[in-house]
Amino acid sequence: ICTIYEIDEADGQTFIVMAYVDGVPLKNIIETRPLALKDAVRYAMQIARGLKEAHANDVVHRDVKSANVVVSSKDHAVVMDFGLAKLKGQTRLTREGTTVGTVSYMSPEQAAGADADRRSDIWSLGVVLYEMITGRLPFMGDHEAAVVYAIMNEEPEPVTGLRSGVSMDLERVVSKAMSKDPKDRYQSVDDMLVDLRAVQKKLEQPAQAQKQSPAQPKRSSLYGFLAGAIAVAVIVIAAYWLMERGRGPADSAAPPDRTAVAVLPLDNLSNDPAQEYFADGMTEALITQLAQIAALRVISRTSVMQYKETSKPITEIARELSVGAIVEGSVLHTGGRVRITAQLIDGVTDEHLWASSFDRDLTDVLAIHSDVARAVAAEVRAELTSQETVRLEQTRTVDPAAYELYLRGRYHWNRRTGPDLDKAVDYFQEAIEIDPDYAEAYAGAASAYVVMPTHAAVPIGEAFERARGMAEKALGLDPSLSEAHAVLGGVATEYDWNWDEAGWRFIKAISLNPNDATAHQWYAEYLRDLGRFDEAMKEIETARRLDPLSLIIGTVYGTIAYYGLGFEESKAEFDRVLGMDPDFAIARMIRSTAYAMEGKYDEAVADYLRYLELFGVRQENVDSLRASYERGGFGSFCRTQIELMHVGAKTGYISPSLFVTAFAYLNEPDSVFYYLEMGYRDRSMPYIKGWPPLDPFKSDPRFSDLLRRMNLPE
Repeated sequence: ICTIYEIDEADGQTFIVMAYVDGVPLKNIIETRPLALKDAVRYAMQIARGLKEAHANDVVHRDVKSANVVVSSKDHAVVMDFGLAKLKGQTRLTREGTTVGTVSYMSPEQAAGADADRRSDIWSLGVVLYEMITGRLPFMGDHEAAVVYAIMNEEPEPVTGLRSGVSMDLERVVSKAMSKDPKDRYQSVDDMLVDLRAVQKKLEQPAQAQKQSPAQPKRSSLYGFLAGAIAVAVIVIAAYWLMERGRGPADSAAPPDRTAVAVLPLDNLSNDPAQEYFADGMTEALITQLAQIAALRVISRTSVMQYKETSKPITEIARELSVGAIVEGSVLHTGGRVRITAQLIDGVTDEHLWASSFDRDLTDVLAIHSDVARAVAAEVRAELTSQETVRLEQTRTVDPAAYELYLRGRYHWNRRTGPDLDKAVDYFQEAIEIDPDYAEAYAGAASAYVVMPTHAAVPIGEAFERARGMAEKALGLDPSLSEAHAVLGGVATEYDWNWDEAGWRFIKAISLNPNDATAHQWYAEYLRDLGRFDEAMKEIETARRLDPLSLIIGTVYGTIAYYGLGFEESKAEFDRVLGMDPDFAIARMIRSTAYAMEGKYDEAVADYLRYLELFGVRQENVDSLRASYERGGFGSFCRTQIELMHVGAKTGYISPSLFVTAFAYLNEPDSVFYYLEMGYRDRSMPYIKGWPPLDPFKSDPRFSDLLRRMNLPE
């Protein structure tokens, strides 16, 4: 272990003084090549001995990785960087809003947000050993949540399958160190060292035997070079000849990726318009079931519902949604029975790949969704994990009346207006009264409450406390509900400012449902609030790929793009969103801010006035604001807006954020901080760290103090 001489603080900055080790990070060595097996085992044993010493003193490292091991000039592995370590029974030391450890090396319990003990260090050492042997990490993905999902749900490819010459004994050491259940792992580093020593002895035996064998005649180096060159030339020429001979017209383009799937709205065959909610609900339920299969990329409900009753060809829809396969079909609900007819179609060739009908009692409707999901996954050759297979096979019955109420609730929740959200909650509550153990109904109510401050001007405290209660009840009944974890992540972000909990909640939600575009969106907003704009951009891009026609996801994309990429990129996205729906009020409001920050006041005022009209503000107030701008310019407009908001606040809720923005435009710091304090008290402004109108005020000590009280890093 690298010796630590001192831990101290200077000018408010904590620092650690440790020995200088002359050497190279192990990660740098691995990046050039996989290590010789004997070196990999030797370094693993040296790291293990270091961890043994730490564990003997009740210290858990919590961030064992190849970048935190230096191979010294004397060829000895030294464990570095105990900055995230913790003493047994002591409070953890970490920055607010960050994950403890490095995701690719985390144990499943660390990734789930649980406390890490010495067995987590053993898992991480297993990952480092895997990396030294194969030259790659066992769990990889396009984003952090995908890696976490793999850690918690998938088994890595065995090291024997990635490299020849690896013994089964060495594979067993790696496998045991990385057992997902801590009880199945090595319980101490000593136990792991025993097995590593046995492997080391076997690796040394062939070398000793070779030293005793008679020397073999040396082959001419020139002869070897020529033979190798001729062999390579023959292989290249033969391969080229075979490729050209076998190439046909159809081979010129890559085959479509059929694991990218869109489920089109199911047709309602009942001929009863009042049953549309049922057909839409069955479509959403099928999407949700498919979305939980990690090997698939499934387009979200919001985007596919744009194609309800469309006459567009399948190939055009597939091209617009960037998918290789389309599921379409119909649903018939009559006499307590449900029949779904579904077919899978190639999105490029329009070829029908599979079709089938599923007929069940309404009490067994969940089994239909599982049957269709399994059939689609099998047809597109999507490999299911063992956990996914079990989940699809284990379905339960539902009370038909409660299920229909639940579908009505989802129908109104998706409409996202104030009155619709009230109706959604009412339907979910009725479903719960019929079936008090209906976890999905509690989760639905939680989702309705958590979006009310945005879409229905409900005070955040009132809405979020109700959302929290419903989500916790849902998880008490079914801990695997991604939706409920995402809601609690939103509450932790916007109401509790508990950034650690929010982060692992979102990661957990996405690991349970990798295709949940809303969870990716909310996680992106969380990263934005922390000022981690590059990561936020990647996450919102994932959300947009999963739900390319979603207005709210496009709006959030435009907002984050303004923070990270600039006005032109942001405006292009807002233009795209408002091209799909010119009356999407939130996009109007946020684009207005972007225009104002660029000094484009005519456009800013036009967008803001339209936002007020769409939000239901009285027309005389809108006209008064317009006249104020025409008479006295943007400053006059802002002052009139403030006066009208003061009047409105006497009879209803006006978000302090609107006052903050108006006073920021007027460059009145005291008023800005007065309303920031009001926003702090009613928990309505978690996004202040990156909100552009506040840029001129960030050097004010009051701003730093506010960030500190909100647990936000400066």
